[in-house]
Amino acid sequence: MRNKMTLHNQNKSISELLLGIAIISGLMVPFVRDLGASYSFATDWEINRFAFSTSNGRFASLFNLIQQICFSILLLRAISKSRKANWLIISCSFFGLIIYSLFAIANNEGDLSSVLFGDVPTTVFVIPLFYLLAEEPSIKLLIKKWVPLLSLFCFIASLISILKFKSLCGFGSYIGWCPARDYFAFGISLYWSTVVLKSNDEHAYFITMGIGILACIAALMLATRSWLIQPMLVMLVATFMAKGIDKVFKRTVIVIFATGTALLALSFIYPEVLDSFLNRIGEDTRSNQYEIFYSQVEPASLIFGNGISAGYRYGTNSNYLFFDNQIIYLMFHFGVLAVVPLLYVLSRCLFGSSKNSHCKFVALFYLMAILGLSTYYSYTINVGVVLLFSSFGFALNNIEPERSKRMCNADGEK
Repeated sequence: MRNKMTLHNQNKSISELLLGIAIISGLMVPFVRDLGASYSFATDWEINRFAFSTSNGRFASLFNLIQQICFSILLLRAISKSRKANWLIISCSFFGLIIYSLFAIANNEGDLSSVLFGDVPTTVFVIPLFYLLAEEPSIKLLIKKWVPLLSLFCFIASLISILKFKSLCGFGSYIGWCPARDYFAFGISLYWSTVVLKSNDEHAYFITMGIGILACIAALMLATRSWLIQPMLVMLVATFMAKGIDKVFKRTVIVIFATGTALLALSFIYPEVLDSFLNRIGEDTRSNQYEIFYSQVEPASLIFGNGISAGYRYGTNSNYLFFDNQIIYLMFHFGVLAVVPLLYVLSRCLFGSSKNSHCKFVALFYLMAILGLSTYYSYTINVGVVLLFSSFGFALNNIEPERSKRMCNADGEK
């Protein structure tokens, strides 16, 4: 018995250490990029739109590699100890990972490291499996404790980064991908996780609203309507479902956020209606991406995918590897097989028997984001995505966070 307890404590310490290293390394990626930041005009005919570059790309790649390796080890440990895993989905994920990795190596598209963790990593196949991390009690409690603080930190870091850019290039300047957007993407994923894991009481509600307001400020500074909609939707749902909150206050907040969300949604459909009001915040520059993509890519090729190096002509880029819609991005490179595990997890969150209603809404908002509502939101192994899928694990295991915590406190060995 003593040996079992010692082994359990060692495994717990290893898991916590790996999780800590992964989170710190992941947050260091945009930080070191921002330290070596430089900005240049994105085009010759626009004086207020800039492109980002960094002199610290190698250091950022190193931290990203450390992050992905640590998370991957955690996933393998979770799978080996899982009692509730769907082995058909696990088999599907690892079959796709192995087959497409071997295919890429055989076609000289990169070495093993770049194939697994490069710009278009084959590890996307196993991302949905991170819901299994929720089965380990120590990981569950740490994630629940950390995600609100991490989300708050990321939104603050995003604000600092974008203010740094605007102070250098002018407060009327705009930028596409940059560390501030990476921080924001981490922050919104961690914000969603916070909503899923926090209990539905007054204290949790005001935490949700506080972080959401900060997220809205960061989105406004980034001048992106798509990301402004997401925290507004979360706050709207949180207010509607909140318990112990004054009815007049709830109705006022619902009206405000419902009106704001409706106006922002309208600005996508009829941008000319709100030009003067929003000053074309986050102007859509990718409305023709689908037309450009399908004029060069055969739709039938999406069934089996075109490999990690597949690209298409987009703007000045002759071999653009990415797509705003992450479902199409996955199918473009890896076919339908890469989408199956993702849709399995999301469909269980949306239509499963869990009583965690917040999780259902978060899964819907996340699906909206990866379908193209929210730009520059990467589907890859990183702090935000991993912890979000880990939080989904609570609902998939039909375990309420508070009930799980009581079980852990009642049984010391857990």
